[in-house]
Amino acid sequence: MVDKTSKGYKDLLLFLEELGIEKKHIDSLLENFYEYHHYSPETLYKKALKTTKCLLNYGFDSEEVKRVVSNSLPLFTYNIEHFEDRLNDLKKMGYSKDNIIDMVINAPTILGCDIEKIKNRFNHIKDYGLTDEETIKITSKIPRVLVSSTNYIDIRRDYFLDLGFTQEEINKILKKSPNVMIYRTKIYDKRIKDLVDLGFKEEDVISIIKVNPSILACSKKTMEKKLDGIISMGFTKETAVEMYSKQKTLYTSKDESIKENYDTIIGSNFSKEEAYRVIYKYPGVLTLNKDSLKEKLRFYDDIGYHNIIVRNPKNLMQSLTLSRARCDFLLGNGYDLDENSYKKVFMGEKTFISQFGKTNDEIINSFNEKVKVLRREQK
Repeated sequence: MVDKTSKGYKDLLLFLEELGIEKKHIDSLLENFYEYHHYSPETLYKKALKTTKCLLNYGFDSEEVKRVVSNSLPLFTYNIEHFEDRLNDLKKMGYSKDNIIDMVINAPTILGCDIEKIKNRFNHIKDYGLTDEETIKITSKIPRVLVSSTNYIDIRRDYFLDLGFTQEEINKILKKSPNVMIYRTKIYDKRIKDLVDLGFKEEDVISIIKVNPSILACSKKTMEKKLDGIISMGFTKETAVEMYSKQKTLYTSKDESIKENYDTIIGSNFSKEEAYRVIYKYPGVLTLNKDSLKEKLRFYDDIGYHNIIVRNPKNLMQSLTLSRARCDFLLGNGYDLDENSYKKVFMGEKTFISQFGKTNDEIINSFNEKVKVLRREQK
């Protein structure tokens, strides 16, 4: 039983308080520590001083040291020389200083882990078909995989393989949302079940995960709120589910932004029926920047493309700069901006090059130069 009245214990308490850790959290940290360790408070205090000095000398700021200590008090029991070796080892592996600091904050035990084990786990993940650079980027965000057995991440990979994912698709999850790959598989099961309970088809859920894996971090309550946001616009629940299934990136947009874009579309020159048709046909319009959406709607109305946007709202996703430049280019080459030529405004770049021999960048640069000349002449 630790003597809480000893000078060493009091010094340790004061030291942790000066790091900025709250008193109630300090009590919890020490209680958990002494349940498994038998260091005297005096020894722990001396090690704490050396450890924090080492971290500060490396480049951690005081807030980062506080976070490291809050995440792992047993760090003070490690050999300080081991720390310096490990920091240097990680640098030699290709991690940047910022990478290493983030890794230690999120997985402090990496400083006490054998470097050969770290390298083996690194290579194991790389063998999924990743490059050194990709593996560094992934493991710097989820360093836990470097201090756990290779089985830790294999279990999660196998889960997705069983769902029908290819290794390439799993690698995309690792690169896009690496944190998803450290959830327990029970969490995956629950998230998928929750979405099915809300009306999503299981195959659509799998399809959404492939494009937007962060949906696995979404609680049922959060998804219900997002669906309610679409329902409040006048759509049915079934349609709301269909829209989220169709536009798989819609989940990542903030609810407020979706509502603002809805209001922008409703408040434009569309009739209510047209506005609903635009949103239902291509829900992606709800993910646009509000000001950009307003500019696009105004521009296409001005050039007589109102009905074209109603028929194919996906055209709203094209850069307004590109649309303006192409319109200028087409007008300069004798085309009218009518029903017969509108497809040329929105066609893919390869098709445009094959017809006109101009890349997007070339016509945008040419258009920008024209604008500059006009502005100079107006001064």
